[in-house]
Amino acid sequence: MIKPIYIIVLIISILSVSCARKSVTNPETTKTSLWPLKYGNRWVYVDSLFSDSSLSNFYFDTAVVLKNTVTDGSGNIYFEVYDPYGWFGAGSYFSVDPSNSFINGYDSASNSSYLFFQITSQDETQVGSYTDYTNPACPINDVQYGFASTTNVNGYNCYKNIETNTNCNGVVLETIVTYVAQGAGVVRIEDYVADSTKNNMSYLDYSQTLDSLTIN
Repeated sequence: MIKPIYIIVLIISILSVSCARKSVTNPETTKTSLWPLKYGNRWVYVDSLFSDSSLSNFYFDTAVVLKNTVTDGSGNIYFEVYDPYGWFGAGSYFSVDPSNSFINGYDSASNSSYLFFQITSQDETQVGSYTDYTNPACPINDVQYGFASTTNVNGYNCYKNIETNTNCNGVVLETIVTYVAQGAGVVRIEDYVADSTKNNMSYLDYSQTLDSLTIN
């Protein structure tokens, strides 16, 4: 399921990355899309839970594209990805830009869009940032980076994004690594969380890895 810090990222990141988004005009994405979002397409994932980066449990979950869509104020169409037992949860909406270089999400609760993923022309290029003032005494800074080089993940040639949440003391509270392959979509998500009992060392807490997919 979506982590609490990640939910904050989804809602607020629109404030800093809206200028980087482009209009989405294609009503359906194709089999060569960065994420083929078409009704009936489905992805089976292996969700893994970790303790100090050691596997403690795992289970399978399925994400499927439903018929439901939403349209933002600019006329961009977002498709519902239903993943109740996985990272995306229920009621998440996404679209792929016609440039096939980034994925936008839409948060129906706040009626706002956000940058979910972006391919860049150089490694470690900052694509978004914001400051969360939920705790004014110690704000949290979120920064998202895109990469041009690719990584092989279970046979998929993936681009990646890295997103970090750092508090006012310079402690990295959470790091989210997302791998996406053209024609396959989201292949893997890794969530690293700081352990305050171990000098705030970051440990892999959760991962969601593609096991199989059905693309129409």
